[in-house]
Amino acid sequence: MKDSELGKIVIKKNGRAKSFTARVRYGVFHITAPSFVSEASIREFIAQNRKALMELKVTQSLPLIQDGFSIQSDAYDLYLKLGKSTTSSLSVEDKAHTLLLNRDFNFDDANSQQWLRKVIEETLVTRAKQVFPPVLRDLANKHSLFFLRMSINRAKTRWGSCSSRQSINLSCYTLLLPSPLIRYVMLHELTHTIHMNHGEKFWALLNQLCEGKAEALNAELQRYKMPF
Repeated sequence: MKDSELGKIVIKKNGRAKSFTARVRYGVFHITAPSFVSEASIREFIAQNRKALMELKVTQSLPLIQDGFSIQSDAYDLYLKLGKSTTSSLSVEDKAHTLLLNRDFNFDDANSQQWLRKVIEETLVTRAKQVFPPVLRDLANKHSLFFLRMSINRAKTRWGSCSSRQSINLSCYTLLLPSPLIRYVMLHELTHTIHMNHGEKFWALLNQLCEGKAEALNAELQRYKMPF
């Protein structure tokens, strides 16, 4: 089975299965279903759980975070190191975040990996709240655009969104992008305050705001891969 968003999906029916289960192996979805269910029921399961499945694909496709892991971007840096203490600590200086882990930290443990990702995500949220508001306001003022409010979320499958009430949401993970792409995401959402769809008028305005580089910036954004 092929899905436009989820990609290839391998369906396996199991006589012992009482419900659907899903996992990702090497970027491919494997869904186990009870033997009695129809293809229509499988498609319905996928449709009803699309958001959760998208999150699952992102999470299970990620590599292990190891000792020495680091992130360097225009607005955020992270350095992860094993320390000599029995406790872990975090130090922050401007955009630089240094996470010093306890000497017995087990990188192979699933719970430890989950904890690491949560800690890193928290630092991204905090930093995004510092960086994003003034940049978004400056872009809006420069182009005479209006938004009601801005909030930071933890979405891993969408860089940003704009509601019909002109409220803009930006993912904390947008902070990992190069500065030109951060501004592109913001301009994309600001354009939605005028055009809520992705029609010709939307792309024409966005291209104007991006000085004729909207297509190139969008292509670069599509190629970007999360570092963790």
